[in-house]
Amino acid sequence: MYSLFYTLIFLSFNTFAFNLTPLSQSILMGKNSNTVIYQIQNKNKEPIAIEASLKQRVMADSGKEELPSVKEGEFLIYPTQIILKPGEKRGIKVQYLGTGPLNNEKAYRLLVEQLPVDFKKVKKTGVKLLLRYLAALYVTKEEFSSKVVVKSMRTVGKDLILELSNNGKKHQVLKNLELIFYGTNLKKKISLTKDRLVNFNGENLLANSKRTFVISNVTEFKLTKSSRVELKYD
Repeated sequence: MYSLFYTLIFLSFNTFAFNLTPLSQSILMGKNSNTVIYQIQNKNKEPIAIEASLKQRVMADSGKEELPSVKEGEFLIYPTQIILKPGEKRGIKVQYLGTGPLNNEKAYRLLVEQLPVDFKKVKKTGVKLLLRYLAALYVTKEEFSSKVVVKSMRTVGKDLILELSNNGKKHQVLKNLELIFYGTNLKKKISLTKDRLVNFNGENLLANSKRTFVISNVTEFKLTKSSRVELKYD
């Protein structure tokens, strides 16, 4: 969902089996030396090679992410490459070094991926899988908060198109989402809960961003000129 992306990569050798925890962290400015630590553990019976890097997190209205590299000198990551023995657990330290003003929360992805290293130097047949994780990282302040609103809504056939905007300074995950519509053709409020909002219940809105969502096959009501909607979430 919002905090974890992982990819299985088909290669001709090696196996995959490592864990990354936690999958989402926040660096609170002015605390803990602006540093967090992620833990990786080799669950394999063989050594594995790991590489870690940090990416900016740029999210389109559709939710698709672009991950350009961070600016040089903005972070310290150590170590960036690790060889883990079977069962071994190591930490990856991420320290924010930025010095400019932080006007709103910044979002990043920690990319941790297994490298295709054959430690036994033996040719293997068959297709194996390698694993990579994309964990969430936020640089933020305690006083930052989110503010998600419905910016616009319209119907296309039986589909309801909603544009949500996070006007706050902190990301917001839309958990246990509920939409309450007023001023519909039924002249009473209509509530849609998370079971009808599977397309975006649990989705993430980054600070100062917007997302477009579709509620399919809306037959409970029709919008009127006076229609408005109230958004609730945990």
